[in-house]
Amino acid sequence: MVTDNHNIEFGYELIAVIPFAYWLHTQGKLTGTISNFDSSLFYYFSPNHTERDERRHSRKWKDMRLYYDNGDVHRSILDLSRWVPPPYKNYYANDEYNFKKPLLIVTNKYNLEWKNPPANYLDVPMLEWIFRTYRDDYEIVYSRFRKDMGYDDTVDTMDLGEWDLVKSMRIKTIQDLKKDGESYNFLQLKLYPHCEKFITVQGGTAILASYFGGDNIIFARKGMEIKRKTYQNWYSLFGGSRIHHVQDYGALKACSKKVLSLS
Repeated sequence: MVTDNHNIEFGYELIAVIPFAYWLHTQGKLTGTISNFDSSLFYYFSPNHTERDERRHSRKWKDMRLYYDNGDVHRSILDLSRWVPPPYKNYYANDEYNFKKPLLIVTNKYNLEWKNPPANYLDVPMLEWIFRTYRDDYEIVYSRFRKDMGYDDTVDTMDLGEWDLVKSMRIKTIQDLKKDGESYNFLQLKLYPHCEKFITVQGGTAILASYFGGDNIIFARKGMEIKRKTYQNWYSLFGGSRIHHVQDYGALKACSKKVLSLS
């Protein structure tokens, strides 16, 4: 059987398509997979992977409901009968990095959401607080994709204005770690196994981090995930993560002090 992601958002693909494809693989029934740009690494188990040169589209979620058990991704309970997340942390484990301190990965986004102004993002003062509070105890890597990186997840990224702060505080970025000829998806997949502490925001970055275990603090003000309690009910099933959902910056600060304390 061949699975097709139907140009869906990356987060939806991580929820419904990839775990179904991997389940087919475990049953010896997977013959091929189809997805978008730089996706082959997420389908490392596929005997024949094709990358489609088309833009992802948020409205394609309707197609998902036709083809996948969990295609309606905003659900309180997952159907686990044909759903097995790939063990990315074990598969991509490596000894390439030699961080002197524990790793803290902070992911962010800044784009229109549901055709409205951004809601689920870490603003510059919040980022500064995170960096100042934890840079002595952690090796911090900040990750937010920019337009010039060649990746597209249905909406265009906007200017948050944080890069001067990041540079002035000498915080490493996902761009800093990228080697020539290396894709950003490969970089994420080989970097994340080294991390036990994540701060993420609603969307695909929160889902991908949840595949790698440890603690994942997810900042989400809005979204169906909140109404359906998906963070509490099944985000931990991706990779055994401890999920901590917060809805405002005050709660994020309080939660991080508990979760990221090294004492």
